[in-house]
Amino acid sequence: MNLTIFAGPDPEANLDALLKRTPLRLGPVCAVVPDSGSVAALERKLAVLSGNGFTGHRVYTMEGLALAILSQAGVAAEMIDPPVKRALAGELAASRIGRSSYYSTIAGYPGFINTILLYLADIRSTDKTFIRAREIEAVAAAYDVHLKRLRAADHEGVVMMALSDDRAERFSQGFGGPLIAHGFYDLTERQFQFISRLMAGFSRSAVSIPDDPSRPQLFDLPGKLRSRLEELGGRVVRVDSKKEGGTGVVVRGFRGGTWTGTVTPGDVQIHTFRSEEAEAGWIAGFIRDKIARGIWEHHDIMIVARSRPGYGTPLDIALRKNGIQVEGGVRRPLSTHPVVRVVLDAIQSSIHPDDDELAAGVLSSQYTGDRTRKTGTPAGPETDDRGWSCMLADIDSPEGFISSVKRMIEWLNIRNNLDGGGDPECALSEAAAFERLKELLDAFARFYSPLRKMVKVTELHRLLVLFLRDAFIIEQPCAGKGVLLADVNHARYATRRIVFLTGLDNRPFAGRQGGFSLHDPVYAREMLKHAESEDSLLFYLSMHGAEQLFLTFPGIDNEGGDPAVSPYLREIRGNTASWCLNAFHRGVPGAAWEGGYCDRRGRDEQIIRAMKANPELAPVILAGQRRRDQSAAARLELSLAVWSRMQKEPELILESPALLESVSREWGGGRVYSVSELEEYASCPVRFFLARILRLRVDRETIGEVEASDRGILIHEILARFYRRCISLGRAGFSRDELNDMKSLIREISGQVFAEKADAFAGLHPVVMLAEKKFLLAWMEYFLENEAEYFSSAPFRPFFLETGFGLESFSCATPYPPLRLEKGSDLVLVSGRIDRIDIDANETPPRIRIIDYKTGDCKASLSDLVSGKALQAPLYLKAATEQIVPGSSIHDGVFYNLREMAHVCYKAERKPVTGDDWAEYIRMACESAHTSVGRIRRGEYPPGECRDSRWCDFRLLCRGGREISGEESEYADS
Repeated sequence: MNLTIFAGPDPEANLDALLKRTPLRLGPVCAVVPDSGSVAALERKLAVLSGNGFTGHRVYTMEGLALAILSQAGVAAEMIDPPVKRALAGELAASRIGRSSYYSTIAGYPGFINTILLYLADIRSTDKTFIRAREIEAVAAAYDVHLKRLRAADHEGVVMMALSDDRAERFSQGFGGPLIAHGFYDLTERQFQFISRLMAGFSRSAVSIPDDPSRPQLFDLPGKLRSRLEELGGRVVRVDSKKEGGTGVVVRGFRGGTWTGTVTPGDVQIHTFRSEEAEAGWIAGFIRDKIARGIWEHHDIMIVARSRPGYGTPLDIALRKNGIQVEGGVRRPLSTHPVVRVVLDAIQSSIHPDDDELAAGVLSSQYTGDRTRKTGTPAGPETDDRGWSCMLADIDSPEGFISSVKRMIEWLNIRNNLDGGGDPECALSEAAAFERLKELLDAFARFYSPLRKMVKVTELHRLLVLFLRDAFIIEQPCAGKGVLLADVNHARYATRRIVFLTGLDNRPFAGRQGGFSLHDPVYAREMLKHAESEDSLLFYLSMHGAEQLFLTFPGIDNEGGDPAVSPYLREIRGNTASWCLNAFHRGVPGAAWEGGYCDRRGRDEQIIRAMKANPELAPVILAGQRRRDQSAAARLELSLAVWSRMQKEPELILESPALLESVSREWGGGRVYSVSELEEYASCPVRFFLARILRLRVDRETIGEVEASDRGILIHEILARFYRRCISLGRAGFSRDELNDMKSLIREISGQVFAEKADAFAGLHPVVMLAEKKFLLAWMEYFLENEAEYFSSAPFRPFFLETGFGLESFSCATPYPPLRLEKGSDLVLVSGRIDRIDIDANETPPRIRIIDYKTGDCKASLSDLVSGKALQAPLYLKAATEQIVPGSSIHDGVFYNLREMAHVCYKAERKPVTGDDWAEYIRMACESAHTSVGRIRRGEYPPGECRDSRWCDFRLLCRGGREISGEESEYADS
């Protein structure tokens, strides 16, 4: 077998090398590619290489090649339509799964049919059996039988038919030229058999595979395919990437690749938005502006989404509003088209002729009635009480049902009313939907006639609705010159100059194989592993060929935090922070390059902020809004009225001399304030007053389990004792090889703590208590595994545990004095307890990292740091460098989220706040502490800006829950 494998990280470079080294003039090329989009691309490329002359080259999809082989062998194979395939699976599930079956309760749901279809695709693509359930096996066996009765085949079926006898060999011998396979990085078992059989018949074969042996983690699937092809006798030719600038740098640096060269800022841009609508609006507006200015052309652009954007999605709507042409158009579900909705409503009305409201809705539609009659007459057709509305009353067969539906459509005169309301494009869409509906009505009758002889009309109507669910029409088709919309799966073959990767949240990408959720766990794990290894490769391949790359992520919060950002975007943003352009859009209207279509909430907030900052300009701003958008102006007026009412509400100010004297005596000079007290006042003065001054308390007991606060105390104590013991043994850090010893040590310490803190488990059922202790032990062992990874990658080692300053009674052997915050003659004393101080002794002076354990939710919001609401990290760092480890330098302060086993740090402009960056934030924290203490002593407790007060213990006593815009949440005053 003469087989050459062109393998490299760049698919386009692989294809170029393949075409240069393959003798194209010896005979026509037979090429196989993954999908129809890549068929057109490769056909154009082969035409250019052949001098724009047709030389007999053939480019097929896997399915198309199998059909061509069958056609040459004289076998006619009709492909089954998706609606028929779904109906067949549904009928087989209904007939083969009885009431006693394990699946009987879910067999009627559409989602179960989707699962059956996935299983049928999986089992027909291999020779294996994945499931032991008799009913599912019976469905699979009957599926083949019914396909033969229908004289039809599915995708896997035509490949199986082409493999039978010697059809593939005879086809390959008839070709004088080579066989090319391009764009595949993985093949099913049946497809691999098919390709290898063809290669054996062709005199010369060539395959291109995206692959990089230095990154097996990223190229796991193509690496396995390459190895299988090598076993067939293939010779590997390594191909280097042809891109040296732009996104080529990003691609090489992704998932452990080597970084080389430089890149111009702006070649890769990361844009984050508050919502999916804002993201789509910016993309469409940005493209519209670039095209209008002649900088870009439609055919230069590709928009890659997690799944191909469907009709009615925010991206589709935004592209339509901005007049962006889409290559190939957008698939629209047929059942949602207005023409089809009218027909379905008419069927429902005819089944229930006594329902006057249904009949009136059909007759008032623009698609019914005689338009040739005089103006002013009713829109509906002239009919008596027993006309079209009774045509489906007595139906006993699928043929009779469809025949009656067709007569009803003619009676309602729908075909002659498809004029689009004067819009030619709408008229074309209506006509296409109507013709497709008629085709599917005939397919419905043909399919159900052999299966159902006597059926109730209501059941036939239900089946028809399900039958139409998988049918689509193409809206606004544009051939070859529009923006390309692709999901990540299909983006791997396309190369365009400008690429937008959209919707980059932390969900996995849709892999080629979905697997079957009802089969045994072994196969389920295999499919999950396959999908995980495919995700990053699909993301990687979609970047290739781009000179400019735009990464967009919807759902970012107001402070720029992104807990749900995709790992791919996080990696690229972290590695390219020095030159990658970042932009956070709150929804800025007006600017052409911003798109003009951004979320209402962000626009309203900006206008309201402007009116708050300059109240005298409020009438002018509102007048301008009224001219542009009456509804927007009404929203703004309401928000402004709520905000004005809030401003008139007096602050909570203590005026009673006796109470003021009591506060001054308790909270005056000489008092040592804890960091938590200062943070509480800075965040919400009213909460501070209720909890600290009036000493109100809300108990949140959880009956039957350990309290969350007690669980936190247990964990803090276990970890402090564990590291003190490690430090005393000279083993502050440890490797994975030492994990067993460390786990034994922490189990011993945990047992001691459980015995000493027995009150935490008091009143629990013995089984619950045992389960809680096992859970805590497992949690601690998981913590040690993550710590071993931390010590292997970071130079820091724990040195101080549960270190207190300014605390009168504390278990630490060396308590430190209070932290002194001086501002002129004003002095504030602060106390606190630092969970852990890690030190990097390799540096001079040594660097310190403050770590605070969190067993619940935690976030590091930069806005809280800037506003002085977050005081813990900056004041702890100040105390550590001035008193606990004098002479040290600051690295950072982080929260250790023990739920996720992750360090959560503060970030400014997407970069972690480290080193000298902390100086300014420490100064802000000191200012905030002085301001809070002064207002506490004066008895001033204004309401805080509570965004959502649902979890506040005192929400019933407070007017919290307001948004920045002045709108009150559903929890305010509840």
